[in-house]
Amino acid sequence: MTGLMSCIGHIFLATDMQNTHNASGGGDTIIVTVSGACAGVGKTRLVESLLALCPGAVAVKVQARAEGDVRVVEEMDVTESPQKDTGRYLAAGAGAAFLLSGAPQDLPPAARRLIEAAGARVLIFETNSLALELRPDVAFFVDGPGPIKPCLLYTSPSPRDLSTSRMPSSA
Repeated sequence: MTGLMSCIGHIFLATDMQNTHNASGGGDTIIVTVSGACAGVGKTRLVESLLALCPGAVAVKVQARAEGDVRVVEEMDVTESPQKDTGRYLAAGAGAAFLLSGAPQDLPPAARRLIEAAGARVLIFETNSLALELRPDVAFFVDGPGPIKPCLLYTSPSPRDLSTSRMPSSA
C-alpha cells in the first residue's frame, strides 16, 4: 500500500502542476473520483488514504436513489457518526465532508453547485453514479469480487461544462 500511496502522491503533484496551466473548465480545482465494483470493496478506505495525502480536501459521498429530492448534508462532527463514510472522511483529514443524494438525473447539477460552492483545491467524490460525468482529473476504480454495479455513465450537462453534452456519438 505504501508504494501505491507514493504513486498516488506523484499523480496529485503532476495533476496540480498541470492544472495551474489548465484553462479547460475545471479551473484550479482538482476533481478525483473513487468508484468500485461493489459495496464493501474498499472505496471509502481509498478515499481515507487520499485524504491523508491531501489534508483539507473536500470529500463527497454520492448516493443515487430511484427518486426523491436532491439532498446535500454536511457532516459536522466526526464523533456523531464515526462509522458513516462522511464521519470517516473527517477523521481522515477532510476539510469538509458531504453526502450528496438524489435521483440520478438530478445529481449532475447538484454536483456542479457543490463544486462551485466548496471552493476547495481538491474535491474527492466517492461515486459510481457520477464517475465519468464529473470529468475527473484523476479517477480510481476499486475492483472486487462479484458483478460490477451499474452506474450512470453519461448525462447532460456535465458539472464541469455548463454548455455541452457529454453523450458520445457512439452511444
